[in-house]
Formats: sequence, C-alpha cells, structure tokens
Amino acid sequence: MIILVIERLNAILPILYISTTINYGLYFLSAKPAFEKTLRPFLAVTILLHVFFTLFVSLHYRHFPITTIYELLSFLALSLAVNYSYIEYRIGVKSTGVFVLIVISICQTLSSTHRTYSFQIKPILSNVYVGIHSLAVTFGYTAFIIATLYGLMYLMLFYNIKSRHFGIIYNRFPSLEELDEMNYRAATIGLFFITISLTFGALWLSKVRANTSIFDPKIVVAILTWCIFGIIAMLKRFFRRSGLLTSYISLFGFLGIIFSMIIVNIFLPTFHLFF
Repeated sequence: MIILVIERLNAILPILYISTTINYGLYFLSAKPAFEKTLRPFLAVTILLHVFFTLFVSLHYRHFPITTIYELLSFLALSLAVNYSYIEYRIGVKSTGVFVLIVISICQTLSSTHRTYSFQIKPILSNVYVGIHSLAVTFGYTAFIIATLYGLMYLMLFYNIKSRHFGIIYNRFPSLEELDEMNYRAATIGLFFITISLTFGALWLSKVRANTSIFDPKIVVAILTWCIFGIIAMLKRFFRRSGLLTSYISLFGFLGIIFSMIIVNIFLPTFHLFF
C-alpha cells in the first residue's frame, strides 16, 4: 500500500509544481487578484504532499532521502519550496515566485522521471550525523541560491531604473528595498542551516574520521560560502549598506556553491563522494 502511495505522489509532484509555476507566472504577467488568491493555497498543498512523500520514502526504505542524486534533487526541490514559502509569507511579496518555482519544477521533474528505490545504501548514509549534516547543508545552500536570485533581481531592477527602462521588470518586480530585505532573509536562513551542517559534520568527523583534514575542499568551500553570506547579513544588519553591494556579494557566494557542487566533485579529491 505504502509503495503505491509513494509511486502516485512521485508521479503527481511534478504536475503540481509545474501547475503552481504556471499560476505564479500568470500572476507575474497580469497581477490579477483572481490569480493571487490561489497562489499560497496551491503552493501550500504541493509542499505538504511533498513532505508526506519524503516522509513515506524515508520511513519505508529506512534512510534519509539523500542516497542518490535523484533523491537529492527531490529534497533540493522541497527545501527550495519551503525556504521560498517562508520568505514569501514573511515579506508578503508573491511576484518573484515564478522564478524560484521554475527551478523547483525542473529539479522535481528530473527526480520523478529518473528515481529508483532501494533498501541497499552505503552504510555512511545511514549515520544520523551524516543525515542531519546533509539535510541541513541542502536547506542552507538552497536558501543561498534564493538569496542569489533576489540579488540578481535587485541588480536587474536597479540598472533598469538607472537606464530609465520602465518595462515589465520595473512594473512587476518588488521594490529595491523589498528585494534587499528578501536577499537578507534568505541569507540568514542559509547561515543558520549551514552552521548546523558544519556542526554535525564536525561531530561525525571527530567520531569516525579523526585523521581527516579540515582542509578537505568541500569543507573549505562550505566555510568560505558561509563567510560570504555572513558578510551580507552583517552589512545589512549592522552597517545598513545598500542592496547593490550585497547583491554583488551574493553572486560570489553562488559561485562558491557551484564550485562545491560541480568542480570539487569532478576535479578535486574529497571524502564527500557518497553516491
């Protein structure tokens, strides 16, 4: 029975995310109240079903949902959706949702169309410390990705205003102040989860890999990325610097994420190769 539920949810999640993306897209293009009223309910239901799906998979197969790249893509989509939904709720701005949801829909579609299930996993991935570390780093990096998207939107709007191009970006993007605040909120969420991830990663290393160097490329990049987005939070919180500077810094932080996920895995030696 539970396998049937998992299969049905796996099939329906991409449809729900794509439908929600279209809904947000129509709202972005038209700003009609009829679309706006349905945005949050559509997204909330989709996230709730995705949470149930993740729990069912984890409980039935007895492991965290991070054992393959396609499981990780699904959890990446979920964490993006949860982070975005929280920021939308706190700030009250819905017009940027379509851009985040496009990424979410792509991740979940790739996951659902290629995913396989198995009780057989690498022993390391059943470790509680590794599980919490991996889940937290996923939430942290997705929050940083959202911060970068808001930084890009800030720069697009800033230079549109500067060049006096008052088109759809000017009309439908939030104000510069709101984008700056959204960038800050996403950065602080990312800092919280990356701090948890680094803490549990260190606890795990101290127990099973005492001789492993903290200069592993993945660890170094994670700490540098944490520092970059920490600078954004400090500039906003204590120095009240403009969003232009923090938006550019977000781009450097995003490069760190890409470096960690792609360059390190392919070209540099690291013990973080779990798949």
